[in-house]
Parts: sequence; structure tokens; C-alpha cells
Amino acid sequence: MRTNIEIDDALMAQAQRASGHATKKQTVEQALRLMIRLRRQQEVDVAFANTAGAAIGALVTISVRRIKLAMASGCPYKAVFATAHRALCAAVDTS
Repeated sequence: MRTNIEIDDALMAQAQRASGHATKKQTVEQALRLMIRLRRQQEVDVAFANTAGAAIGALVTISVRRIKLAMASGCPYKAVFATAHRALCAAVDTS
């Protein structure tokens, strides 16, 4: 399908360098494929988080960068998740 759109020249040049493609068409097609894959992965991630939250009785809140689990104080898995949380925080601590 032929489509005419205006794309910022500097943005296109940067995208071509980043993708390694010689043509604008290849660059745009790769960007569209990537966007579709990312959206599908996000849908899978959301479904997984909701399923996991329901399985342990937690309220799941999903934002762009985080998945938050809110558990009742009587949750039988609370200690396990607290241990996992501490381990993850220690692993990403860059200070």
C-alpha cells in the first residue's frame, strides 16, 4: 500500500542509523513490526500479571513501568513475596 506521510528528516536519519537499514521503507516497516510485537508482549504481560494476582489473592495495578501487587496482611504468600522483593531490590541497587 502506498502511503505518503511527513516524517522529520533528522528522526528518520537517526532511525535508519539505529536500524541499519538502507531505505526508509525498510526502517518504517521494522518500526511498525516492533510496535506490534511490543503491544502484543504488553498484552501478554498484563494477562499474566492479572492471572498471577488472582491466583494469590492480590490486587494487581499495572502502569507503564511497574506491576504492583497489593496483598492482604493475612496473605499466606506475603513473606515469600517480601523476600523476593528484597532480593530484586538488592540486585538492581546501583549505589
